[in-house]
Amino acid sequence: MHDRGARRPALLTPESTCARARALREAAAARGTSQRTEVTLRTVPFAATGADADTVTRLLLATALGRRVGADLMVAP
Repeated sequence: MHDRGARRPALLTPESTCARARALREAAAARGTSQRTEVTLRTVPFAATGADADTVTRLLLATALGRRVGADLMVAP
């Protein structure tokens, strides 16, 4: 992703401590270390609705990254 212009990566993960959620967080941390960049992590409820994920995504982008969905970037579901 870094070679394609991703300079401030972010990841939403389930707030769960399940193996998949831990693996996602660990992979993001490893990727950040290998690219020498911080990966911003935020959690969503384990059974998050689309609206929950949308709210957390918009808050993350606005507060942590200073970006706006639709204006500055696109978000893949």
